[in-house]
Amino acid sequence: MFGIVTASDFRDKARRDSAALQADIANPDLAMNAVLSNFHLHEWIWTQVLKPMAPPTLRGAVFRSKADWLRWLDANCPHFQLIQALANGSKHCFVATIPNGWGATVEAHMASVRSENRICLSTSAQNSKPETVGLPEVK
Repeated sequence: MFGIVTASDFRDKARRDSAALQADIANPDLAMNAVLSNFHLHEWIWTQVLKPMAPPTLRGAVFRSKADWLRWLDANCPHFQLIQALANGSKHCFVATIPNGWGATVEAHMASVRSENRICLSTSAQNSKPETVGLPEVK
């Protein structure tokens, strides 16, 4: 689709989206693009790289299902759950403060049919324990 046909193509798109966001970190359009492409990269890797293997393996782990792959990502990629929560939040409603791993928090106001339609990501340098509402705990 749109010239992106392999997992490598999609990885390159995710890298471009991340670079664009780093160049203009306050831009919510670029933030949403970077979050969505980086989150969905795991699906491309599963479908085109891991699933065709017999059996699928990575760094000594054996994946019998996509659920195994997701559990591995949760355990081995420190920000995967945060990216997943933000990507899912682009289509659901909740407001949450999420630790970002660097002593700050990310406040996420997500769009939904249950509330007003809006998306806003902002950071706060608060060191107090963040309250998490409607999201899984982030490791």
